[in-house]
Amino acid sequence: MRDLRSTYALTVVETRLFLREPFALFFSLAFPLILLLFVGSIGGSTPLPGGGRFIDSYMAVMVGVTAANVGLMGMSIHIAENRGQGVLKRYRLSPLPVWGYFAAQFVTALIVVTLAIVLLAIITFAVYGPPQDANWPVFIAVSLLALYVTMSYGIFLGGLPLPLRSIQVISAAVFFLAFFASGAALPRDSFPGWLQRASDFNPLTILNESLMNSYINHQVDWLALGILVASTVIVNLICLRIFDWEGNN
Repeated sequence: MRDLRSTYALTVVETRLFLREPFALFFSLAFPLILLLFVGSIGGSTPLPGGGRFIDSYMAVMVGVTAANVGLMGMSIHIAENRGQGVLKRYRLSPLPVWGYFAAQFVTALIVVTLAIVLLAIITFAVYGPPQDANWPVFIAVSLLALYVTMSYGIFLGGLPLPLRSIQVISAAVFFLAFFASGAALPRDSFPGWLQRASDFNPLTILNESLMNSYINHQVDWLALGILVASTVIVNLICLRIFDWEGNN
């Protein structure tokens, strides 16, 4: 019970700190909304060949982009800043269990992503109406998997024994590479053949397509998702061994 209370208290503090950061708030809330309003409005209510509307598919993709924003960039930079300020070292010396720190980060990210999804849904539903055939239980499950995967990679990047500026550059590069290669900015059909094949292995591509398919009630590729989750578990195990709490490097 003491560990749970400590984790809850840390979650409250971490959430407040994250929401006070203008850079993190912009990329977590404003950036996906801007993309939805500009790119989503191009297709609008245009029907897709397999069913559903363009705006519905893009709304689902923005959920994956938001999770990647929060996990890959927001949390990785936040963790690196904490280490640079000596906060992680104090956490390590406190009675708080290791899992409590990571759980607090995940819950913080969950709160931020939920706020972003609600904001995206309010705008989309107000202008175009809700989707007709969304598989909500599957969509919610895939959304949580997307957050788990992106947060795992974000914590891994933030835990690398590197200076803050290096983490900022690396996390931004990884996010934008995954973002553009996933088809969230340009349709993957316009990619050269070699890039289409390479982008099939992009974790954000797998997550975005799974989110889109569940949102317009198409078949989700559970095998690809399962392989992605299994590889993420391996990343978690590696992260536990190399995570830099001290910041001495």
